[in-house]
Formats: sequence, structure tokens, C-alpha cells
Amino acid sequence: MRLCIICGKPLTRKGRLCRSCETDKYMTIRYQEYKVKFQKDNTPLGRLMIDFMTYLDDSYGDQKREIAYRTRYVYEALKNEEVSLKSKWTIQDILNIEKYRQALSVQKRTALHHFVQYLLVRYNLQTDIEEFRILEVIEDIPKDFQDITKKYLEFLRSYRKLKHWTRFQLAYSLKYFFSHIDNNYDIIDVRQVTKDHILNYIHYLLSNNSQRNTYTRFRELSSFFNWTKRFKLTFNNPCKGIEVDYGHKITQCLDEEKQRELVKRWFSDQANLQEAVIGILGLIYGCSSEEIRNIKLGNFKEKELVLPGRPIPIKLPEKVLQLINRYLLWRDEICKGANNDYFLVSKISYKKNCPVSDNTFRNLLKETGLSPRDLRSTRIQDIAFTGNLKLLEGLGLSHEGMKPYIRLAAPVLLMEHNDE
Repeated sequence: MRLCIICGKPLTRKGRLCRSCETDKYMTIRYQEYKVKFQKDNTPLGRLMIDFMTYLDDSYGDQKREIAYRTRYVYEALKNEEVSLKSKWTIQDILNIEKYRQALSVQKRTALHHFVQYLLVRYNLQTDIEEFRILEVIEDIPKDFQDITKKYLEFLRSYRKLKHWTRFQLAYSLKYFFSHIDNNYDIIDVRQVTKDHILNYIHYLLSNNSQRNTYTRFRELSSFFNWTKRFKLTFNNPCKGIEVDYGHKITQCLDEEKQRELVKRWFSDQANLQEAVIGILGLIYGCSSEEIRNIKLGNFKEKELVLPGRPIPIKLPEKVLQLINRYLLWRDEICKGANNDYFLVSKISYKKNCPVSDNTFRNLLKETGLSPRDLRSTRIQDIAFTGNLKLLEGLGLSHEGMKPYIRLAAPVLLMEHNDE
């Protein structure tokens, strides 16, 4: 069987390189050609393109293939005047690019997205575009409530110094509330909102969202009405006296037969190694999805795994170490030696040296039909039933996080107390 001389994969075509490595080689040559071409080109377009390539170099380093693709598509758009070349770019220019790129192919859309990010940095427009996006959300709110929403968000920006992303989320939260009020009640002023309206909204949220999301939305709404009362825009806070629990029901743990089946699956030679390391860390060591996503190679110390927030390192037995080493070998082959600090990688994350996304994480467990919470909750409940709450602290649980499991362990603790 013939193998690719670069990556070692079996070849299904003529030649000495697989299709991926051949494309990498070709686009690396194109990258060098673009560099030379734009360095010699002293026109406004040439200067813009060499600055754009420098920006991509700083952001993506060794990913010459991706840089070449993005440079090509942006250059074609500017040269063909599909995107107008400007001496100084404004917010309106960026919005025009955003509108134009929506109908393009994925690669061209991605290239122009990075061009937009470059322009935001180059012309210091990041703050302006962020504020514009908040205004776009406000414009979707029913007109009777737009002015008061603007005043509230401006207060949060000027006096509370809240960052863009927080205010953006609050704008969405208020948009959902006011849209619900406008669609279901004959209300044109926040002074008409009563406690019954709030209770009906909470019921609506619970029917479509998680308990935690409902709690967050309610707290945001309560803060809004506290502000309206403080500045005498309403007579009272209709959220006062309503309680919404943050906690939710403990996820049902997996039975012993299911656990044995999963462990056998993950330690087998045919296992999906990404799925296996996630499963073992979640089921045996109670690691949350956030912990696993943010594990770095530097967190492994000899035969231990050190996780921030956990007072005790995780001691890894030989069988688990073998699985991790198998995964690391597979990881090196897939990443082709790219520099990445994180243990768990995907095709996107290893290029940017960042943790995998939540969607990628969930998709890796999709075949099992389980969520990361199912695995972690199983381990924590197993510990809770022993009555040894110090072990729960060793998992890095806060006092608030331990409360549901303390209640779960209460019968065990009560029996131990009575025996004494």
C-alpha cells in the first residue's frame, strides 16, 4: 500500500501526496507569491492587502493554507469591485460588507469575515460596531418600550461600566420580555406591568427554557424594574416577592450496568479516542465539560492531572494513562504538529489555540446519547451516597454547588449520626 510521504496516510490516488497535503503544498506556494506581489505593489489596494496578510500572520501563524485562501477571496472581491476600496473605512462600509457576504459560499464568507475583523482593529471601530449591534436588538423591541430600554442600557454603560457583551445579552433578555408582553397583553407602558404578568412570563420561560435560564432572565428583569423604581419611572417593582430557584433537579445517574458498558466501550481498541477521554474523565473523575475543555497539556504532571479549582490532583492509573497516550498520538497525527496548548482539540480549535466549542464537545458524545452532565452527575451522586462530603469538595464543588448533593446524602449522614 502506497502512503503519503508527508502525513503517512494511505493513498487512494496517483502521486506521492494525499489530496490534503498536496493542497497544503500548493497554497503555501500561493501564500509566498501573494506576499511578494503585494510587497512590490505600492497602490492603495496592494498596501491594504499586505497589511491584511500581516494581520492574518499574527492571528494564525503557521496556517499558510488558510491565509492564502482568505487573501485570495478578499483580493478578488476588492479587485472586481464587489467590495469598494476605501481610503478610510467606516461602520457603514463594514455593514455593507456584512450584508454582501451573507449570500456567498462558506469559504468566501469566512474570508470576508476575517477582513471585517481586520478593519475593526485597523480603524478602531470595535466599540462602534458593538454599540450598533446593541441598537439593532433594541430596534426589534416593540416601539412602546424602546426608549426606556435605551435609557437603561445607557445607564449600565455610563454608570455601571458594564461591557458590551453583558449589555448585549440584557438587551436580548428585555426584548423577549417586552415581545411577550406586547403579544399577550394590551400594555403600552412599563407602569402597567403587574406581578401576575411577571408570573405568567416565568411560566412561559419554564415551558421553553431550563430552570437556570429562567432564573437568570428573572434576575435581569428584577434589576431592570429596580432601576425604573429608583428613577421613579414605575411605582414599584412587580418582581418583588417572587422567588425563582437557581437550582434544578439533580440529573438521574446511570445504573451500574450502563456504566460498565460505557467503560468497556471507551477502553476498547476501536474506541473513538476523543469520545473516550471525555467519557472517562467525566464518568470516573467527575470532570465537568468546562474543566475538560480547558485542560492544557501542562496540566498533566507525570501520573497526575492537576485541575484548577481542585485542591487534590487526580492520580491516573496505568490503564487511563495508556488511553491518554493513545489519544495524544492520534492528536499529533491529526494536528500535524501544530502548536496547541489544549488537551482536547478540533479542526477549528487547534488552528486558533483555543478550547473546543460547546457544540463540538456535545457532538463528541452524541453517539452515546449522553450529555457531559449525565456522566459528572453519576460520579458525584456515587460519592454523595457514601456520605463522604469531603470527596465532593475534592471535585472542586462550591458550597452552593454541594447543596443538592448534601440533601441527597442526608439519609446516609443521618444514619451515621444515629449510629453514634
